[in-house]
Amino acid sequence: MIQLTGVPIGGFLSSAILGLVLSARESTMDGHRWKTLANKWRLNLPRNKVVSCSRYEDDLLLCSFLLCCECTHTVVDTTYGRDAHFDRNRDNERSYNNAMINKFLDTQVTITPTAVSFDLYYTNWEFINNTGEIRKKIVSART
Repeated sequence: MIQLTGVPIGGFLSSAILGLVLSARESTMDGHRWKTLANKWRLNLPRNKVVSCSRYEDDLLLCSFLLCCECTHTVVDTTYGRDAHFDRNRDNERSYNNAMINKFLDTQVTITPTAVSFDLYYTNWEFINNTGEIRKKIVSART
């Protein structure tokens, strides 16, 4: 099977290809496309003051305290076009007291207007806490 569009993920050259293609698109966004979007939204600020963004391979963490959710999607679509598609992770997404919290890779990231913190994300917390069904089955199988 041959992938005809987009950047292939999973091969031994994926990281290098992804880095080249997506880094070029990110650079173009910061250099040219952001000005168009900022003018459209009447923002006289550079992109890094409006949108905080970090990408590792094909995982993207992006947040903004100034833009609505639809506008952040526009930023992503304008930046990456058809070369990459990022799905929004709503599984662990929370916000309260002017803070955004979400899972990114194997961490829980908390972002406020003045700080970023990273905590370990425990995927097996229910097992550790004795509340998970798997642990109950293991314990009952042993007895």
